[in-house]
Amino acid sequence: MSSPLERPIVHYGIGVMSALLLASVGLLLDGTIQLVFFGIAAFELIVLPQILKTVAAGEATD
Repeated sequence: MSSPLERPIVHYGIGVMSALLLASVGLLLDGTIQLVFFGIAAFELIVLPQILKTVAAGEATD
């Protein structure tokens, strides 16, 4: 049985959805905490798909 993590759309979909959620919450805030939320959202968009790709590759070898 194949894992959903083996599909690239899942890698990017999870990252985009969590980044959108963080960015929308960040819009409600102001000051430094807003920048923190935007930074975490950018991190989610860039790094999370790579982490999920590595996890999927690890599952495939086990």
